[in-house]
Amino acid sequence: MKYLLYVILLVVIVVTAGCVIPSNITDLSNITGLSNITGVSSTPQTITDEPIVGIWEETMNNVSVIQIFTKDYKYIFQSSGSSFKPFTETGTWVKIRENEYLVTQGNDKTPYIYHPDNDTLTIAGMPNSPIYRTEKTP
Repeated sequence: MKYLLYVILLVVIVVTAGCVIPSNITDLSNITGLSNITGVSSTPQTITDEPIVGIWEETMNNVSVIQIFTKDYKYIFQSSGSSFKPFTETGTWVKIRENEYLVTQGNDKTPYIYHPDNDTLTIAGMPNSPIYRTEKTP
Protein backbone atom coordinates (compact mmCIF):
# COMPACT_ATOMS: atom_id res chain seq x y z
CA MET A 1 0.00 0.00 0.00
CA LYS A 2 2.86 2.36 0.84
CA TYR A 3 4.48 1.56 -2.52
CA LEU A 4 1.23 2.40 -4.35
CA LEU A 5 1.00 5.75 -2.58
CA TYR A 6 4.58 6.58 -3.64
CA VAL A 7 3.77 5.64 -7.24
CA ILE A 8 0.70 7.89 -7.26
CA LEU A 9 2.68 10.75 -5.74
CA LEU A 10 5.39 10.23 -8.38
CA VAL A 11 2.77 10.36 -11.16
CA VAL A 12 1.38 13.64 -9.77
CA ILE A 13 4.89 15.09 -9.59
CA VAL A 14 5.73 14.01 -13.16
CA VAL A 15 2.45 15.38 -14.54
CA THR A 16 2.99 18.73 -12.85
CA ALA A 17 6.78 18.97 -13.25
CA GLY A 18 7.91 22.44 -14.17
CA CYS A 19 4.71 24.09 -12.99
CA VAL A 20 4.94 26.91 -10.49
CA ILE A 21 2.49 28.48 -8.10
CA PRO A 22 1.75 32.13 -8.96
CA SER A 23 3.46 34.49 -6.52
CA ASN A 24 0.17 36.09 -5.46
CA ILE A 25 -1.17 32.79 -4.07
CA THR A 26 0.20 32.74 -0.56
CA ASP A 27 -1.95 30.34 1.47
CA LEU A 28 -2.93 27.03 -0.06
CA SER A 29 -3.86 25.24 3.18
CA ASN A 30 -7.62 25.81 2.97
CA ILE A 31 -8.42 25.42 -0.74
CA THR A 32 -11.81 23.79 -1.07
CA GLY A 33 -13.24 25.20 -4.27
CA LEU A 34 -13.16 27.79 -7.00
CA SER A 35 -14.03 30.67 -4.67
CA ASN A 36 -10.69 30.29 -2.84
CA ILE A 37 -8.54 30.65 -5.97
CA THR A 38 -6.65 33.89 -6.50
CA GLY A 39 -4.43 35.02 -9.31
CA VAL A 40 -6.86 34.35 -12.17
CA SER A 41 -8.28 37.36 -13.97
CA SER A 42 -12.06 37.53 -14.05
CA THR A 43 -11.98 39.75 -17.14
CA PRO A 44 -12.34 37.50 -20.19
CA GLN A 45 -10.58 38.36 -23.41
CA THR A 46 -12.81 36.04 -25.43
CA ILE A 47 -15.59 33.65 -24.48
CA THR A 48 -16.21 30.09 -25.68
CA ASP A 49 -18.90 27.45 -25.31
CA GLU A 50 -16.59 24.48 -25.87
CA PRO A 51 -17.66 21.23 -24.18
CA ILE A 52 -14.44 21.16 -22.13
CA VAL A 53 -15.63 24.18 -20.11
CA GLY A 54 -16.52 23.07 -16.60
CA ILE A 55 -15.16 21.45 -13.47
CA TRP A 56 -13.63 17.97 -13.74
CA GLU A 57 -12.50 15.64 -10.96
CA GLU A 58 -10.59 12.44 -10.47
CA THR A 59 -9.73 10.66 -7.23
CA MET A 60 -7.19 7.91 -6.79
CA ASN A 61 -6.07 6.47 -3.45
CA ASN A 62 -6.78 9.53 -1.27
CA VAL A 63 -5.49 11.98 -3.90
CA SER A 64 -8.12 14.34 -5.28
CA VAL A 65 -7.47 16.30 -8.46
CA ILE A 66 -9.83 19.03 -9.67
CA GLN A 67 -9.32 20.60 -13.08
CA ILE A 68 -11.26 23.69 -14.10
CA PHE A 69 -11.59 24.93 -17.68
CA THR A 70 -13.18 28.39 -17.87
CA LYS A 71 -15.00 30.05 -20.78
CA ASP A 72 -12.22 32.61 -21.08
CA TYR A 73 -9.57 29.93 -21.71
CA LYS A 74 -8.16 29.78 -18.17
CA TYR A 75 -7.10 26.44 -16.66
CA ILE A 76 -6.90 25.75 -12.92
CA PHE A 77 -5.44 22.58 -11.39
CA GLN A 78 -6.01 21.75 -7.72
CA SER A 79 -4.60 18.71 -5.97
CA SER A 80 -4.97 17.52 -2.41
CA GLY A 81 -4.19 14.35 -0.56
CA SER A 82 -3.46 12.96 2.85
CA SER A 83 0.30 12.67 2.25
CA PHE A 84 1.08 16.20 0.98
CA LYS A 85 -0.03 19.83 1.27
CA PRO A 86 -2.77 20.84 -1.21
CA PHE A 87 -1.64 22.99 -4.12
CA THR A 88 -3.08 24.97 -7.03
CA GLU A 89 -1.58 25.74 -10.43
CA THR A 90 -2.93 27.86 -13.26
CA GLY A 91 -2.53 27.98 -17.00
CA THR A 92 -4.45 28.36 -20.24
CA TRP A 93 -6.13 26.05 -22.74
CA VAL A 94 -6.79 26.17 -26.49
CA LYS A 95 -8.78 24.05 -28.90
CA ILE A 96 -6.53 22.08 -31.26
CA ARG A 97 -9.32 20.47 -33.30
CA GLU A 98 -12.76 18.97 -32.65
CA ASN A 99 -12.77 17.52 -29.08
CA GLU A 100 -9.00 17.96 -28.69
CA TYR A 101 -7.45 20.62 -26.46
CA LEU A 102 -4.01 21.70 -25.30
CA VAL A 103 -3.35 22.93 -21.75
CA THR A 104 -0.29 25.09 -21.14
CA GLN A 105 1.18 25.59 -17.67
CA GLY A 106 4.47 27.46 -17.91
CA ASN A 107 6.61 25.45 -20.33
CA ASP A 108 4.49 22.29 -19.95
CA LYS A 109 1.87 21.41 -22.56
CA THR A 110 -0.64 18.60 -22.00
CA PRO A 111 -3.07 17.39 -24.69
CA TYR A 112 -6.61 16.47 -23.55
CA ILE A 113 -9.32 14.61 -25.43
CA TYR A 114 -13.03 15.18 -24.76
CA HIS A 115 -15.31 12.13 -25.20
CA PRO A 116 -18.85 13.41 -25.91
CA ASP A 117 -20.43 9.94 -25.81
CA ASN A 118 -19.75 9.61 -22.07
CA ASP A 119 -18.89 13.26 -21.17
CA THR A 120 -15.37 12.49 -19.92
CA LEU A 121 -11.87 13.81 -20.52
CA THR A 122 -8.64 11.89 -20.88
CA ILE A 123 -5.07 13.02 -21.24
CA ALA A 124 -3.80 11.93 -24.66
CA GLY A 125 -2.00 8.62 -24.29
CA MET A 126 -3.90 7.73 -21.09
CA PRO A 127 -7.26 6.42 -22.39
CA ASN A 128 -7.89 4.23 -19.33
CA SER A 129 -7.81 7.15 -16.88
CA PRO A 130 -11.03 9.13 -17.44
CA ILE A 131 -11.62 12.46 -15.74
CA TYR A 132 -15.27 13.02 -14.82
CA ARG A 133 -17.25 16.26 -15.03
CA THR A 134 -18.74 17.55 -11.79
CA GLU A 135 -20.14 20.84 -13.14
CA LYS A 136 -20.71 22.30 -16.60
CA THR A 137 -20.00 25.93 -15.64
CA PRO A 138 -17.32 26.95 -13.15
